[in-house]
Amino acid sequence: MNNINLSEIKELIIKTERTKIYSMSAITDTYNTIFNKNEKQTSCGSCLRNLFIKIKNWYNKEIEIKENEVTIVEEPIVEASPILMDNANIEPLTLEVARKEITIINEALEDGIIEPASPEAELSNDRLVDVIKEKKKRKSK
Repeated sequence: MNNINLSEIKELIIKTERTKIYSMSAITDTYNTIFNKNEKQTSCGSCLRNLFIKIKNWYNKEIEIKENEVTIVEEPIVEASPILMDNANIEPLTLEVARKEITIINEALEDGIIEPASPEAELSNDRLVDVIKEKKKRKSK
């Protein structure tokens, strides 16, 4: 397929539907470009109308495909905070570990070390525990 400009095809469709004038050269050239054909120009009204319908159907399918395309946006990589990087020995998550983390989080909430609506509250439990420990260290100094 050659380089096809969808906006030009849209203009052709709008103009043809509005005026009901089927331009021999515009329709035949567009048809040949889209379908990689070599049809000769014709003054046959029903032939031009059939080419036009094929162009319009092709255009509608192309627009539908474009609307359904998924754009992949790469998220920037966020560097880990130094607070979180000193936890080299990560414990496997067991029920006991989860209970410890929840206890630490609950105590931090009760002591006002963290707030429920703070951005830190959105961290995973193990990361939140690291933040709480760091805040406690700073507070004790």
